[in-house]
Amino acid sequence: MNLSEPFHKAKKEGRLGLIVYTIPGFPSAADSNEIIGWMQRTDAVSIIENTVPVSKGFSDHANATIRAAHTAATKNATEAMVYERWTKPSLCVLYQSTSDEMGFEGVCQRASGIFDGMILEWSEPNEKPYVDIANKHGIELVQCIGPWHTTERIGEIMQNVRPGGLVYLMSAEMTGADLFDNDKLADCIARARSFRPDIVVAAGFGVRTADHVRTLARVRGLDGVIIGTEFLRQIENGAATAKAYLQEIFAALPLPASSSSSSATSPKGA
Repeated sequence: MNLSEPFHKAKKEGRLGLIVYTIPGFPSAADSNEIIGWMQRTDAVSIIENTVPVSKGFSDHANATIRAAHTAATKNATEAMVYERWTKPSLCVLYQSTSDEMGFEGVCQRASGIFDGMILEWSEPNEKPYVDIANKHGIELVQCIGPWHTTERIGEIMQNVRPGGLVYLMSAEMTGADLFDNDKLADCIARARSFRPDIVVAAGFGVRTADHVRTLARVRGLDGVIIGTEFLRQIENGAATAKAYLQEIFAALPLPASSSSSSATSPKGA
């Protein structure tokens, strides 16, 4: 499935798309299975982010909450849980230690037909070889941009994006940090779309509350938001707590009537 499709659907319904980052096996196998099953049945969740739990090899992007959750999940998650094909589109956050152990080709072979997309957790100066391998196995390698990138660098990154593909906008300096202001985010989106008007853009890093989502809904050109660290904090108290938290997020997804957010152009053939 093209990862942009759920965002086009959400925009037609007058809301932002939503990606939720979950770690199979965290905080327990039972809680993880319950919340993932529930999210697959919930229309407001566009894409579920998955991952292969690791206990080492984190980049500077990963905060203490993510590192601790991963380490705990390595004791609970089974291979069947990690590589289960879901009814919702899935985006795998790949950590470098997994790539080093299996080889990126090996990871893509194992993930083919299971994960619709993949994102490298570490900063890779040249992602083109990874893009080529992922494409060969039918996996969309999602590219990341941030307000600190030069226009030239954004142009280089856009060359690696699939037609109509999903782009991850880093809306804070790292996971759990404070959001950049809306003008900086809108400028970054505009610069990316000057090269690739067909892309779909979702903002992640620092998105913790319903108020954050409402603020981001006013960013021109933004198509979706990504919830990660705060969701892990909530699910640590059980699936029921995580569901209640996501219900608050769902209520914040509708676009304001005055919103100047623009829909991304639907990809040809979508």
